[in-house]
Amino acid sequence: MKLSRRLFIPGVLKLGLLSSPWAHAKTLDLTGFVEPSGAITVLRGGDVVDPYFTHQALLLAKSFGLDISNHSLKWAQWLTQRYHTDHRINRYCKRNDRWEVCQTADADDSTLALWLKFMKQLPVEQQRLVPHYAESMQRAEQQLSDLQNKRTGLFEVSKKTPHSLFMDNLEVWTYYHSPVLASSIQKAFWDENTKTYRVSNQEAAPADNKFYPHAAAQIYPLIVHFPLIKGGNRRYYTNWMKTYRDDWLLQIKNDYPWGLIAMTAYQQKDMKTVRMWQKAALPFRHLNNWTLTDEVVAQVLPVFNEKQPKDLLRK
Repeated sequence: MKLSRRLFIPGVLKLGLLSSPWAHAKTLDLTGFVEPSGAITVLRGGDVVDPYFTHQALLLAKSFGLDISNHSLKWAQWLTQRYHTDHRINRYCKRNDRWEVCQTADADDSTLALWLKFMKQLPVEQQRLVPHYAESMQRAEQQLSDLQNKRTGLFEVSKKTPHSLFMDNLEVWTYYHSPVLASSIQKAFWDENTKTYRVSNQEAAPADNKFYPHAAAQIYPLIVHFPLIKGGNRRYYTNWMKTYRDDWLLQIKNDYPWGLIAMTAYQQKDMKTVRMWQKAALPFRHLNNWTLTDEVVAQVLPVFNEKQPKDLLRK
């Protein structure tokens, strides 16, 4: 089964780590996504593990105060054992009740960045319980560093795909939080003529009129709290919603819900859009296109109520 991250939700919110992790927090419920071994699938009851999505979802849950301790250590042990053997992060499929490598990571740069970010936020007492923790982190740091193009300052997708993607580089930036990298991203991808971001730094990037990647890429700086957004966050957000909100909500029936955009609306205190997403997306919960990240979003957002007073739904 070919499972491409490009068909799912790229990205993760900037962490606001809790000073006392998981204290008195609501526990993240991943029933149907988690196996006793620690493996966490992309879809509920699915047979594919993509570490990119696991890290995206767990980091998102923790950043909004959900207790992920029931899953974090077992997952870290599960993946680190495989990384130590393969010396890379892969995607896994279940065959005859065994998890086997079925594909390489869709993008090494962002996958490595999110894994490093996840592993380093584990409490020290959990880090000590992960076999080969220090060695694995050192190797992953070097692998990520090797993907940086010294001329452009950008990170490339992989050794076999030597070009840079906008959203991937934003994800790497959330790990390093480097002002120099932020500047390189803005310089390489911002198109002053169209007032939009290019999806790729390839000179002849293919045109794509689908919601992903172009429309999704434009809101991605807000999703990760990128500091160089022109015109200010609120204006940028309002313009995106005016241009793309209908397309986003309409495509949910046949494509992916993009719950991360609903989280951005929540952070912008746009409860009208949050409720619109919930009304459009929640009927499809746990169906074919409902990802692990969408499940986290559903648990973080306020409970949906069809009879919500209208004054609370205004922007």
